[in-house]
Amino acid sequence: GTIAFHAWLRAMGSVIGRDCFVAPQAGGYAEFDGMKIGNGAVVLTANIHGHFVDHGHLQFAPVFVGARSRINAGATVMPFSKVGDDASLRVGACTIKGQELEEPACYLGKPATLCDAVACEVAVASHICRHTLLRLGSDTMLL
Repeated sequence: GTIAFHAWLRAMGSVIGRDCFVAPQAGGYAEFDGMKIGNGAVVLTANIHGHFVDHGHLQFAPVFVGARSRINAGATVMPFSKVGDDASLRVGACTIKGQELEEPACYLGKPATLCDAVACEVAVASHICRHTLLRLGSDTMLL
């Protein structure tokens, strides 16, 4: 996140804390006025959804990302969700509408569930290895 991108998010109605990194190449920001990101948070190429369709009606809702929390690449934060301070939503994880992630903790999966630190590190290492092999064009499969 650049200073210009943060300024643009604020101009669009987002509340962005100090010392944050919000990746500008992420395509998943649609409703800026409901996005609140705390001080020191890191939001990598994630999808932040501030809308949903419920019983045929389009509804808008806030999304909260706490201070020093981390939303990793490919993760999705759904409307009414709250990522607590110092929480981590790991690669590819997805909250459900209205889910509150406790602080400080690590979450994996769809829907996001609490995991221990070892499981988080194994999942991250596996994801990195898989993407490295894909970039190299290898047909090798990871078990």
